[in-house]
Amino acid sequence: MKRTRRASKQPVANHFAHCTFFRLADTSDSVMRFFMEACKKHLSGHEGMVHFSVGCRALSIRRDVSALDFDVAMHMIFSDYKSYQDYAASDRHQVFITETAGMSTGRIVYDSFIHPGDMEPPCR
Repeated sequence: MKRTRRASKQPVANHFAHCTFFRLADTSDSVMRFFMEACKKHLSGHEGMVHFSVGCRALSIRRDVSALDFDVAMHMIFSDYKSYQDYAASDRHQVFITETAGMSTGRIVYDSFIHPGDMEPPCR
């Protein structure tokens, strides 16, 4: 029997991952530390967040598939998309944007619905 995927606007019971990769204008140790501390202070511990981590790119790893165009990686997992939306609209998120204005010359964001290993992932 062929299984078909059911399309939905928002997967149910799946976490939402928000991963941001920043390129900093100044990569000195003090600026990198300040930026990562600002991430921790303003972006961690939000309602519905089940994971937060931030760190610098592993400079010693240079595989042919390794991205080299970022300095700081931040990974967040929320219990659901609504929790992410609340975080994105929060005052603490806005303070982070204001406090770190001009420090980043670019960023790329990867958002995805993630699921426990025993669930079939809906991708729509």
